[in-house]
Amino acid sequence: MSVPAKNKSLSSDTSSPAKSAAPSLPSQPSQPSSGRPMLPVVIIVLFLVGVTLIGALFWQGFLTFKDGKLGTGKAAVEVNGKTVSQREFDKRLSDQKYFYSNISKLSEEELAKMDEKVREDFIMDLLLTDFLKKNGIEVTNDEVKARLKTEIVDKVAGGDWAKYEQELASRYKTTLDQVLLTQRLTVLKEKLAQLQTKKHFWGIWVTKDMPQFARTEDLTPSGRAKLEKANASKKKKAEDALKRIQGGEDFAKVAAAVSEDSASSARGGDLGLIYLPKTNTKLAQSNLAAFPGASAIYSDFNSISSGQVKLVETLRDYVILKVTDETIGPLENKSFEEWYLDYRKNSGVKIGG
Repeated sequence: MSVPAKNKSLSSDTSSPAKSAAPSLPSQPSQPSSGRPMLPVVIIVLFLVGVTLIGALFWQGFLTFKDGKLGTGKAAVEVNGKTVSQREFDKRLSDQKYFYSNISKLSEEELAKMDEKVREDFIMDLLLTDFLKKNGIEVTNDEVKARLKTEIVDKVAGGDWAKYEQELASRYKTTLDQVLLTQRLTVLKEKLAQLQTKKHFWGIWVTKDMPQFARTEDLTPSGRAKLEKANASKKKKAEDALKRIQGGEDFAKVAAAVSEDSASSARGGDLGLIYLPKTNTKLAQSNLAAFPGASAIYSDFNSISSGQVKLVETLRDYVILKVTDETIGPLENKSFEEWYLDYRKNSGVKIGG
């Protein structure tokens, strides 16, 4: 007979005394501060310094407040709402005076007028920039810098900008920004030329068998008769070509068959758009230099209008000219100087605004 197992007590040992919680220590009283708080004093000092600094900036003209708006300085020049600050002007003037006193020396009289020149350069920059923008043309800083690199930096510094700027600082006591201002004005003037009136010309050249070496009016009667006889067949060739064109035949087709100037005949007599300023004979002639004998008859090029065809004679050729269209630019064949004086006079220019 089996004996039943006895139950073991699972009660905890009551012989160990219970652990009591450690008593909390009384908090120490805070020590009184020996001085006043510093933060308010620092704030007040910084505020006073800031007010003094801002006041000085206003006093020196580096800041302005006009029409409820904070500006960046009193303007030395204002053109149609665009300004050049006095600080910019003074910096440019100092730079130019150094250059023209030490590098490319001017007379004392010319140096005395340097402030006027600098002011007018700024005015021209603002006026041309505004005018070109209205006509869809902008001159970017990257474009000006690229031009400077091609024309100067590549040549004098091997394209190394750091080397070039070091040379500017050490030798000329100037900065790249100042050089870019000068270069920018050149680019602006060149861009303006794109807006001048141009005509789309077409031409046919028939070369004389006996070229002239003097104007017709300076020849003797016998000399004129000799030339007319020698060149009769070529003159007839040109006159026949003119009749074909006036009769409605395509100019390009006639030019390709008749013209003795290989360069233009290959293009069907198309000479492209040509700018011929009436007030600048030298420039007009240079623009025609690519076409044989044309510079001598620039007045004929200038006088012909869109849709007209005419036969003119040079010392060595008979030339048939045609204009198919004109691109009328804002300058209307004026020289830059003539146009600019009028434009500046009628623009909103303020000095020391």
